[in-house]
Amino acid sequence: MQKNKCFFFHRQISHCQVYRWHSFRKVCLLAFFLSASHGICAYSLPCRLASEPMQHQILQAETMHPDEVPQKEKKEAAAEQLSKALDYFTSQKYHECLMIMQELDKHYRLNPRYKAYLGVCYYYEWDYKQAAKYLSAAIPQLGNFSPHERSFYYWANAESLFNLQKYAEAIPFYQAMLPLCYANEKPDVHYRLGFCYLFAEQWNEAWNELLQAQKGYLKLRNTPDMQARITQVSHMLDGLKPKVVSFVLEELIKK
Repeated sequence: MQKNKCFFFHRQISHCQVYRWHSFRKVCLLAFFLSASHGICAYSLPCRLASEPMQHQILQAETMHPDEVPQKEKKEAAAEQLSKALDYFTSQKYHECLMIMQELDKHYRLNPRYKAYLGVCYYYEWDYKQAAKYLSAAIPQLGNFSPHERSFYYWANAESLFNLQKYAEAIPFYQAMLPLCYANEKPDVHYRLGFCYLFAEQWNEAWNELLQAQKGYLKLRNTPDMQARITQVSHMLDGLKPKVVSFVLEELIKK
């Protein structure tokens, strides 16, 4: 699932494709970098561009004092770089996108969505520490975005934490993904949650998650390429049975 998630991710991110409209994109990107010093949230630019204050700021950029022209040119150059980075991102060229966005992040205050894009680039570069850093910071500020786009950010962050062996920290992000993702993606989430609980020696929770994963795989993903995974989950459930039975008996005795 880790490398197959990109196809639905890019299908859902219509925001990026808005920037492919050449003339509109240039105005949006210029306004974004102007916003770095004015505290304007760039992901709300389409609405704000229609407002008088934003128009006034854009006009100001066009009527700068001669001494301020170099600064204007720097912002325009940065806007072009961001445009190029977004093109790389939508083309799934994450390394190239990362190289550009790392530099932009040093000099400009990127909005939460671009921070999330940066985290995704780190995720695909297997730099899980940086991916978790950027995604953990961005996710709480992305509540207004589409459910499935958010589900991918949750997945990428949870997977990054999982690969860093921070299983307890990964659990909430996997859980937050479940109500947002597609039905055929849920078995993978339950599968990962099963491992998180397994490593924490929470046998009952691990059993429940792996059982949900097994049911989901058999119902929605029972294809030749998934047979090894289905068999693995079945063996894990068999191995957990004695521990779960022991846990249930202990709980009954307590009562």
